[in-house]
Amino acid sequence: MPPHPPPRWSALPVGHWRWWYAVVGVAAVVGLLFALVLLGWVGVWGQVAQFLLFMLVALAVPWAISRRATAVDWGWVPARPWRTAVVVAVLTVATFVVVEAIERLDPAAAQAAATVMRGFGLGHDATFDAVLVLCIVVLAPLGEELLFRGLIHRSLRDGLARHLPPGWGVAVGAAVGAVVSAGLFAYAHGGEGQAQQLWQLVGIGLVLVLAFELTGSISAPVLLHSLNNTLALAVGLARYPDVRLARPWIEHLAWGGPLLVLLLLGLLSVLFRSGAHRAG
Repeated sequence: MPPHPPPRWSALPVGHWRWWYAVVGVAAVVGLLFALVLLGWVGVWGQVAQFLLFMLVALAVPWAISRRATAVDWGWVPARPWRTAVVVAVLTVATFVVVEAIERLDPAAAQAAATVMRGFGLGHDATFDAVLVLCIVVLAPLGEELLFRGLIHRSLRDGLARHLPPGWGVAVGAAVGAVVSAGLFAYAHGGEGQAQQLWQLVGIGLVLVLAFELTGSISAPVLLHSLNNTLALAVGLARYPDVRLARPWIEHLAWGGPLLVLLLLGLLSVLFRSGAHRAG
């Protein structure tokens, strides 16, 4: 059954996923992360494994349950790429300005941001720094957006809409999906310094949902997330003299993160399309 047309206020169609896909996804992620801890996969390589697991769960759950999870369901390739580019650009600038204003006006927020930057442990080893930077600007945006926006928000939004009147069911489902996905997104960032940024992270999660809804494409929140992390990393390196990368070229790697994200989104789109063609 093809997706229903999107409501007037959103570019995201109403798909066929059920609300409990989100429950299955969260349970799978919690179980797999617990297994990583038991196996001793911690540190930077544990972060790599975590974000790869996020992607795996987000992509596998809809396919395993319904045997249908195509590029249309995810919106890999935006139907209106210029609209997506404008939405991502505007929300990136707005998010950066608001976060900067908060950190300038609130000493506690500024201290939390400094704690996060220093908590990364950058500057001791080039391999560590390169892998961590790629996690921040590439793997985290892909893994977290596929899980929190692509699976959790989308499943709750469309699944709950089926149990509510057509006139406002999608809006209520979207609101629930936005709150739950943004809350889980903030809770997942429980590292040093990030616990003090809880409401700031919830706000960023809601902005990422807005990007998804306005464009109808998972590519928008992924790119927005990558750009936001890249800017935050660049500002942190410039603001805190005691935080340094082991090699200067690693900062160039950070700035290339959003471009690498674009390439990976294109690759995933091709894989989805080829899989759908073989299934057909």
